Amino acid sequence: MADGTVGGRSGRSAAAWARVAVAGVLVYVAVDFVLAFLEPQYSLLRDAESDYGAGKFSWLMDCNFLVRAGLSLALVTALARACQRSLATRLGLWLLGVWAVGSGLLAVFPDDPPGFPVTSAGKLPLLLAGLAFVAIAAAIVVLSWQMRRDVQW
Repeated sequence: MADGTVGGRSGRSAAAWARVAVAGVLVYVAVDFVLAFLEPQYSLLRDAESDYGAGKFSWLMDCNFLVRAGLSLALVTALARACQRSLATRLGLWLLGVWAVGSGLLAVFPDDPPGFPVTSAGKLPLLLAGLAFVAIAAAIVVLSWQMRRDVQW
């Protein structure tokens, strides 16, 4: 890794995508804090993050879901360029991609306002969030297991 290549690919390219992912995380967290001040009736610790998508600042939460999708796809790209190819790595990256796409789709399908009955349309974001959560949990396990086996990590 010291020579700038990883698995036959440019290490700089992976590092550049990793920097994009880290920058995305910083933007994402900053927007969450801004939302916490704009919508003080919700708590970042107690309430679901999607609750911020139901008020007059829902557009900001939608943007944040898209930022999360983008930073996650940047991470997929960075890891794809840095990791050795194996079935486990491909599975982990695919699961991470499912998380990214699910995150982006949450910006498109609005959640029901908190405290109101769940509507038929409101079930789709719950399903998307549930699938994305399972995918990211599985991706973390698979990729961590694979990286532990890889000498360069």
